[in-house]
Amino acid sequence: MKKGAILLLCFFAAINFSTAQTESQTLDFLNSKLISHGIILIDDIRLNHSVSTVIDSLSNKKAIQISLILNDSEAGCYIFLPENVISIETERTRNGTLNLKIISPKKLISFACVDKEPIVYVREGPIILDTSDKEVQKIKKALEHLLIINGGSLVDDDLFKDENMTKIDEIRERMLKSILENDNKK
Repeated sequence: MKKGAILLLCFFAAINFSTAQTESQTLDFLNSKLISHGIILIDDIRLNHSVSTVIDSLSNKKAIQISLILNDSEAGCYIFLPENVISIETERTRNGTLNLKIISPKKLISFACVDKEPIVYVREGPIILDTSDKEVQKIKKALEHLLIINGGSLVDDDLFKDENMTKIDEIRERMLKSILENDNKK
């Protein structure tokens, strides 16, 4: 019996490890999506993004770099250590598109323009996209995966959207109805 359970456990572990995307596969996926879903700014200037991993010059640790590309030339980049990011959030713009924001609890994301000084440290690194909400969610999941496989740990953005909160809301609603009904009877 134990031998069967161990074999079954090994089988499922092998399936899980064989289906997980590597860093290289994740970067390839992200770059194909980010390049194809850039936006057109004024006067046919196209803004795209690309993602890579680099060695951070200050900490000598692996960092993630998101480059901003204007008409096929790098214009600037965000660089951050995976452990300095707490979440990747979606944000709806005024024109209705869904974009991503990489969030650091403090100003731990460096931003630099090409050939410009100084480096600025920011709390958010936006990724501006022109695509469907479904594609934005795929890109978000891939970025989260890249952060996690490089040592990051993200805060669950559905932390307060669980069954318990729904039940609390239902109880609150019933109590409010009961109070209103009692007030109407008086």
